[in-house]
Amino acid sequence: MAFSLAGIFAVLLELIRPWWLWLAILVAIEILVLGTLLLRRRRGAAPGWRRARPMALAVGVTGAVAGCVFALWLTQAGFDDLAGWLDFVSLIAVGLGVGVGLAILTWPVLTLLRTPRAS
Repeated sequence: MAFSLAGIFAVLLELIRPWWLWLAILVAIEILVLGTLLLRRRRGAAPGWRRARPMALAVGVTGAVAGCVFALWLTQAGFDDLAGWLDFVSLIAVGLGVGVGLAILTWPVLTLLRTPRAS
């Protein structure tokens, strides 16, 4: 079961279980931000999606590096515990997942901060 899709989802569920409340709050905030952007767009203020993209990518890259480091810390492992290519690929995949997730989550917030208000 360790290398099956069900096993991977079971491990992820146990990892995320203590954070369900915070995850729900984050999703609610994200929905509010996207709703605010849609309302501003209908009122005439164009969202600054393109202006916010470089900063969101910077947050994503920083999050990817931090994700690699914190994944090792979370599992109480070190770089000397990484033995094969599967370990390194898994660590890089975790970092990329965290980086992409952070970039996607911060992009609407940064867009909201960089969008001029309609008068």
